[in-house]
Amino acid sequence: MGTNVGSEIDGKNDLFERPVLILNKMRSDLALIIPVTSRILEFSDRMTAIIAGKKSQLVLSQSRTVSAKRLLRRIGYLKKDIFQEAIIRYAVLVLKTANKSETPH
Repeated sequence: MGTNVGSEIDGKNDLFERPVLILNKMRSDLALIIPVTSRILEFSDRMTAIIAGKKSQLVLSQSRTVSAKRLLRRIGYLKKDIFQEAIIRYAVLVLKTANKSETPH
């Protein structure tokens, strides 16, 4: 993912690798992703799930679109109900953020 700036999640090792949940493969060359961390914190922008057998959190507020070339390997799948919950929680977060940033006309 590259070196972090401010509160962004940094990747690990020389390639700045970071596990992610692929929300949507937008085109053959782009994917909408949510970073995954093993550091469990109680924030409303995080969702706890078991991923590849480990307790992890999806950091919903740090979603981004990345080149598919950044995706190195698959580490596992989420259960369908957990994936659907992630999509719903992500959509709610986006809508809340959009409503906060609306300006009067």
